Amino acid sequence: MTTILRAPRTLDCFLLRYLDLSSLLLMQKHFALEVRQQVIHSGVAVLTEHSACRSAGNSAEEFRETSSVSSELLAARRQAIAVNRPGGLWEHGPGQLGVFVTFSLEKTELSPLSFCRAVEVLVKEACMQVGIRNLTLEPGFGIHGRSGVVARTAFTVRDSIVQSVIYLNVSHNYRISSRPQNSSLSAEIMQKISIQSLKTAIVDQFSQWLTDSKISIFTTHPLLKKYRLSDLPNLDELD
Repeated sequence: MTTILRAPRTLDCFLLRYLDLSSLLLMQKHFALEVRQQVIHSGVAVLTEHSACRSAGNSAEEFRETSSVSSELLAARRQAIAVNRPGGLWEHGPGQLGVFVTFSLEKTELSPLSFCRAVEVLVKEACMQVGIRNLTLEPGFGIHGRSGVVARTAFTVRDSIVQSVIYLNVSHNYRISSRPQNSSLSAEIMQKISIQSLKTAIVDQFSQWLTDSKISIFTTHPLLKKYRLSDLPNLDELD
């Protein structure tokens, strides 16, 4: 795993059961602002499932005017939640674990690619910790099992803040790649994988990576107590 030159003093890990994707994206803006403004070097990780939905990355625009694309696919893209990431249409839902990590590149002294590579390796090691073998890593793309793609990776950088996301198919073969075959961790070993055990393994890998950081575990967030999931405040106004 990539050596981190200046580990954050604290890492807040939010282990949430379900959070709709639109609300999660708003919370990501909040975390980016929080990490950027805090005097103490800190990081944030969110592990959560989503309700059934689709997201469309930046490259989705190029398909809207392409006559060779089916009308069904175009309609699906129009209904998808816009996400600032590379890639096209991805599916999400229960049985898939989203791992969202927010760090300050300036304070950490890592390049975006090095940081995201480290998170990919961390998640792969967590999968191995719960019994999944024969996984291969394609840096910047995701994780492959013997029967297909089990995880997709994306990251964004803004104002020296890097936010990495990995969508990991745990017990459902959601379409997260334009490649022919998508798979899941459960399908890899033909038995059910517990999302809770995978969350625990990921936190354990964080503790092994960030040996000098204080890691705090939360199962909710104050914003989720104050607001309905679909009615979070406009965090753009917090700048």
